[in-house]
Amino acid sequence: MTVDPPPERVVKDISSFKTLLEPLKETLVLLERDKIKRICIHGTVGIGKTTIMCNLYYREQVAKKFDIVIWLKVSKVESKENLSKEHLQQDIVQRLKLNIRDTRNTQEVAKKISMELEHKSYLLLLDDVKAYLDLSEIGIPESNNRSKIVLTTRQLNACAKMVDMAIQVKCLTRAEAWKMFQDVLRPTELLEDTKKKRVAEKLCKDCGGLPLVIKNVANTCKWKAKEDLWVDGLNSWRGWVKRECQGIRQLYELLKQFCYDNLDDDQCKNCFLYFALYPEDTDINKNGLLECWEANNLLFNGNNTTNGNSILDYFHELSVLEEGKSMDHVKMDKFIRQVAVYVTEDYPESRHLVKASKALKLPPDMKLWSEMNRISLGDNKLDQLPDSPHSSCRKICVWRESLICSLKI
Repeated sequence: MTVDPPPERVVKDISSFKTLLEPLKETLVLLERDKIKRICIHGTVGIGKTTIMCNLYYREQVAKKFDIVIWLKVSKVESKENLSKEHLQQDIVQRLKLNIRDTRNTQEVAKKISMELEHKSYLLLLDDVKAYLDLSEIGIPESNNRSKIVLTTRQLNACAKMVDMAIQVKCLTRAEAWKMFQDVLRPTELLEDTKKKRVAEKLCKDCGGLPLVIKNVANTCKWKAKEDLWVDGLNSWRGWVKRECQGIRQLYELLKQFCYDNLDDDQCKNCFLYFALYPEDTDINKNGLLECWEANNLLFNGNNTTNGNSILDYFHELSVLEEGKSMDHVKMDKFIRQVAVYVTEDYPESRHLVKASKALKLPPDMKLWSEMNRISLGDNKLDQLPDSPHSSCRKICVWRESLICSLKI
């Protein structure tokens, strides 16, 4: 077997994490089925897809089954189509140790790759696929033997034509998340401190069962010996960032890149930021959401009005949204929502004040209103709102029972 090591794994051993182990086992079963040639492992950013692939890569039964195993980090290639093909081919050529010195173009390289793989049983692992890839153009032949392809993606619909079977990765259970958190912290023995342990448990809960987030937050705690820094992190994720805590800042920037920067256009970005107005873990009524988008002119793009359902479908494809309590509802993972909050704080035109479910008896301080574009209130004990909020706050968004009502001022 010919292999090249993939990137370092988030979790080296997932045997204690059933939520990650089950997709791995399901993939191994599918690899034994002759009719299944291409398998997709999908889920939101940071949920453990690459970790599962790494564990698949290192399985002894996989090594015995295939002549060649090839690992490609697809997201590393350039965005331009031709460069993408060329870079992917270069990686494959290196793994196959092919001589292409006299080969002039991608088509010739594709032929050499195809000839090399044609009579071998290969396993091609494609990590972080963002769009449809015509693998034949790269040189991957149609499998007429035991060869297989496994890919990971956040955009299932974009890759649907590439695969025969899809496996979804879900968030860790609370018990699994806490075990992972402790696995990172244990060498420091900080959890012997009862107060820190209590704060750590709450921090872990706020990580939303995402392994990437758990690892980064736990590593950050490991290097913060003072309890007050842990408490700051619990009270406000922005508190960590303001203290220039590099690990959390990098984590936010990574998630921002996946969840916000890579969205198709400004319209989708504005619709994404609107989710910051809803309290975390809220089941959001689709029709109510679409009405709010329309009322805020978020569906108008140039001279045309976009179908809001197409944007919702797009967010589902990216695993930014998940299914709510019914088909009429959607839900956003609380950490991805926190990324939306994080982004709005850096963009004055999208500043939001969210004070829903705070048991408020009085409206927020008027000084806060003056700096905001939208305010989300609801599930509080407010009898009335001010007659004339500050003029610079153009809209109040009142959340009630999974609905945000936008009130023009």
